Amino acid sequence: MESQCIIVIIILLIIIIVIIIIIIVIIIIVIIIVVVIIIIVVIIIIFIFIVVIIITVKLLLRPPLGLRKNGLYCAMVLLLS
Repeated sequence: MESQCIIVIIILLIIIIVIIIIIIVIIIIVIIIVVVIIIIVVIIIIFIFIVVIIITVKLLLRPPLGLRKNGLYCAMVLLLS
């Protein structure tokens, strides 16, 4: 009788250890997924930031609309070049 109790306790301990290992593995997988998602979001934000900077710089380097409409910009480019 006593040996059966010890076997049952050992089996229960093994089951508990396996459950704990499964929980730890699931937690690690969730952490990895969250980190990957955060990295992807940061990369997307950096990409959007770079695109916005490029568009802003291009718009700032363009001549004013008035100069482009009446041909003065073309004359200035010809004079400067």
